[in-house]
Amino acid sequence: MKRASLLVLGTAALALNACIKIETGAPPTPAAPQAAAPAATAVAAAPTPAPAPTAAPAPAPAPVSNFTPIDNGLTDEVQVFDPPSNVRRSPNGAVICAVRQKQFIKISGYTSTSKGTWYKTNACGEAGWIHVSQVRF
Repeated sequence: MKRASLLVLGTAALALNACIKIETGAPPTPAAPQAAAPAATAVAAAPTPAPAPTAAPAPAPAPVSNFTPIDNGLTDEVQVFDPPSNVRRSPNGAVICAVRQKQFIKISGYTSTSKGTWYKTNACGEAGWIHVSQVRF
């Protein structure tokens, strides 16, 4: 053989030798077959939807400490004489509605504060307070 051919064959042999491992001794015994592991079934948890934003409920009115109910001997109706007149959640609190025409409204009691006397009414369909300056007996 020519010298160049021997060099190529030697290089190829070295490359093969690096890839092939020759074992000596007894042939290896086959391993006992193993039972196949059951396939894991992953159940993906459904994503929890984010709660929808909701409007904050209106705060409950603070109880009036010096509330005086209307006795049976007194009238339980007053006239709103100069509308519009605000009805508030608590004495001098947030406005919940306005009485927009002259009309009689029922009252269930009254209280006195540093801002004057207030009458409790359901003129707006819910408990509220109207100032004494807005009504007449």
